[in-house]
Amino acid sequence: MKCPHEVYTPSNRRYEGTPEDLHYEGMDQRRVMKMGLISYENKKVFVSTALAGWSVGLEPCGDERLNVWFGRLLLGEADLRTATLARATSAAATAALEAS
Repeated sequence: MKCPHEVYTPSNRRYEGTPEDLHYEGMDQRRVMKMGLISYENKKVFVSTALAGWSVGLEPCGDERLNVWFGRLLLGEADLRTATLARATSAAATAALEAS
């Protein structure tokens, strides 16, 4: 039952502001359009309007399927046959992060 100022310690990391964009080593990269879509192999998949203007990383994970990453966060799996994005479960996201 302490007040916040009694337990607060400043971070060792310096805040450097929001990056201009994200980069994904070893992955294809696509910028999310204003309507929340990405384009890959002439197919459009809805990701999220909240990510408009940001880049996402695309990692092949099977026949016409891609893992879609935003930074270190696995958003889900895009199926290019149906042009849909299946949301990642927390277990899948943890496993994918540990594998990379």
